[in-house]
Amino acid sequence: MGESNLTKDVQAFFARRPSRRPKPLGTGGWGAVYPLGPSMALKAYLKDKCDITEPARQIHLASRLPAAPHFFEGGNIRGRLYLVMEKLIGCDAHYLSKSFRTLRNEVQYRVASDIIEAGCRQTWKKGLSHRDVKAENCFLDTQGNMHILDFDFLMEFPPLENTVDSPLTTYGTVGYMAPEAACGTTSRKTDLYGSGATLFRLATDQHLSTVLGFRSNIFQCIKFYQQPAKKTQPKIHRAIRKNVADPFLRTLISEMLIVDPEQRPSPDDLPDDITAHAADRNDVVKEIAAVVKKFGAALRHT
Repeated sequence: MGESNLTKDVQAFFARRPSRRPKPLGTGGWGAVYPLGPSMALKAYLKDKCDITEPARQIHLASRLPAAPHFFEGGNIRGRLYLVMEKLIGCDAHYLSKSFRTLRNEVQYRVASDIIEAGCRQTWKKGLSHRDVKAENCFLDTQGNMHILDFDFLMEFPPLENTVDSPLTTYGTVGYMAPEAACGTTSRKTDLYGSGATLFRLATDQHLSTVLGFRSNIFQCIKFYQQPAKKTQPKIHRAIRKNVADPFLRTLISEMLIVDPEQRPSPDDLPDDITAHAADRNDVVKEIAAVVKKFGAALRHT
């Protein structure tokens, strides 16, 4: 499908009444993702997002990340922003969290290792920050490859800078949000915290924020993280010790969920125990497929 034909397909999509559009593959606070032919997906942004995101910039930055889906084009049609990307088939970590603990330890370690690679190590190496790493944005395809999705908060760090102020008061998602994100700054290690909170969700089937007592309330989240680290860090480590059973994952998540970004290790300095014990990718595919079949749910598209 050539670029001109693709643009026509996008124009035809927006020309339809909402009731005549295909069922969305997924929805979120920024818009919805729809199928666009057998191998593509269209992300249609809400009208009020036109002033705070730039599809072309997202494509430019995200294309540096091997774990990002392939993007075909992005732009503005009829006052609506859009992105056209490849359509992935598989399941996200949010879905997987319901059955993660039934997987063999070696398979759990492979999934966790791949989330670290896609969620924070690649952005770290490229000088980028995703700023919304969470279970719903970590997507395991049917070939066992981990992808990172949704680049609305993606930013590039200035050279030699490790922390920058954010134009937004807060960003990210409660339950995965790093302490500095709740306080309006971005660290090069922000994605490491989000990846750690994602692993906590997988290992426990609970949001970290729920265990800490503020659930999805952004105001309580900000209030919690505005406290000194000497008060919040023991509570987080206590939650990890109480809820994460596997010793390898418990140690790893404890390192990732360090409140002070200056004390938080870089992705390259994390303990490597899980990678050494991780299963082969083919085993991951077989076991995930068996779990999906057991729980009676079809693989999802995004």
